[in-house]
Amino acid sequence: MKGTGNKGEWSEVYAHFKILEEGFLYPADKNMQRLEANKIPVISVLRHDAPDKEKPKEVIYSVCQNEKLIRIVVGDVALLDIEQTEFGVQAQALFQSLVDNEDKTDTKYAATRSFMERAQMFRLKAPSTDKSDICLVIHDLHSGRQWRQGYSVKSYIGSKPTLMNASKSTNFRYRLDGWFNPCRIDEFNETKSMERKMEMLWEEEWDLQFLCTENPKFGNNLTYVDSALSKMLAVGLPAVYGKQTKDRSLRAVAEYLAEVNPCGFPEEEKLDFYVHKFKQLLIAFALGMTPSKSWKGRYDANGGYIVVREDGEVVCYHFYERNELEDYLFENTVIDTPSQGKHKFGQIYAIDGEFYLDLNFQIRFK
Repeated sequence: MKGTGNKGEWSEVYAHFKILEEGFLYPADKNMQRLEANKIPVISVLRHDAPDKEKPKEVIYSVCQNEKLIRIVVGDVALLDIEQTEFGVQAQALFQSLVDNEDKTDTKYAATRSFMERAQMFRLKAPSTDKSDICLVIHDLHSGRQWRQGYSVKSYIGSKPTLMNASKSTNFRYRLDGWFNPCRIDEFNETKSMERKMEMLWEEEWDLQFLCTENPKFGNNLTYVDSALSKMLAVGLPAVYGKQTKDRSLRAVAEYLAEVNPCGFPEEEKLDFYVHKFKQLLIAFALGMTPSKSWKGRYDANGGYIVVREDGEVVCYHFYERNELEDYLFENTVIDTPSQGKHKFGQIYAIDGEFYLDLNFQIRFK
């Protein structure tokens, strides 16, 4: 089997096993608690896979609930049946490997790899043409139809997952206006704490004028989602870094923006405006948009989100239950501080006599 894999990738395999064991998807509320009465039958799990150097074929894992079997079909050939309970045993063993922080080696996954090959899973992460991590055919209880849908998988096992990864593309560029003491600029650049750096800006009465995102495609994507987002984030980021918000949550940032109201929204509804616009941004990141590629509103993970909880339970948020998905994302995300050195931000620099500062934007789950 090719690839060593990180916890996120192994969590996708775990979700695959767990869904086949249970034969259902369980929707959740905004606190990731299962809504047992709303469970959705899974008809099959789909994957494109093959042994190394062979052309990938569609592998269908059909859930035969009456027989308690998973029927594995490769191409048009039914190869074998595996009992659902065996996928459960393998899921539990994989979960124990994932939470074992003492053994850092890849050998702890040896038994899982052996079972995966028996179950026609030869690559840790199967090839994909879109952003979805797992493809399912479900029985839609609303319409009575079967739907083939892609889902993004996020795992809380190990480090908290990111919703939007940091990169140089997610830097926001500001021009600094004011009188500049060269000694203070050197002191600023030598300071590691972003909170202290923001305090120094205010002490020197340097004014931050937002110019653009470092990657124009990211700026265009933000505008495509909502024309107010660039301005909202340009005002919110310095406040988060300077700890002017009560915490780093998207709700706290929305509340801060409602206080200063940079977009001039109606006074009696201003918080609702900022919350709604952040929710649209989170949905876009969750289901299709990336900072460095032009985005035109296509949701690639069209089924929604599958979440592997810290305790191993697997829950989902369906795109057609959009309110629940928006609430989950909004209530469970924070603006994170990535590495200043890696992403080239947090340093004052000069171009043609003008001084500039970049601040990075990253969203992580709580």
